[in-house]
Amino acid sequence: MQLNEFLVKARKAAGEATLSERTEIPSGGNEFRFEDGEMTLVEHRFGHRSLDGRMIIYRDDIPVWAMSYHGRVLTSIPEPDEIHAFLQKALAAFTDSQPLRGPDYIADGNWSYEQDTEGDLNAFQGEESVFFKGIRCFSLQFLGGVID
Repeated sequence: MQLNEFLVKARKAAGEATLSERTEIPSGGNEFRFEDGEMTLVEHRFGHRSLDGRMIIYRDDIPVWAMSYHGRVLTSIPEPDEIHAFLQKALAAFTDSQPLRGPDYIADGNWSYEQDTEGDLNAFQGEESVFFKGIRCFSLQFLGGVID
């Protein structure tokens, strides 16, 4: 299976997974795992108001791709849970041709999301933001690429 095809399947599964389907890990974060044939995606995520995470794809138990991310809530209103709920909607709206984070732009009522990515699946970096009533309330940077 090709890397892009697997990442699309894994991202769809992650978007459908509830927090209860994530496993708590001893260091205080949570883990999401998706397997299909010889490929496995493992994502570890920590934090809430500020968060950090890493997603690694393995082929036959050898790491072949990774993405790291770090973000934070920038305002006291709205509540972090509301921000994360909209962020999950935006991330679930990714496209098959660009499955790294969410779409370039999406809006729903008072909420909007935008992201900008430089590069491709082989090597990339980018930033995403969530806005509430036009005010930027969340920011996250991400980077990664192929491991060889």
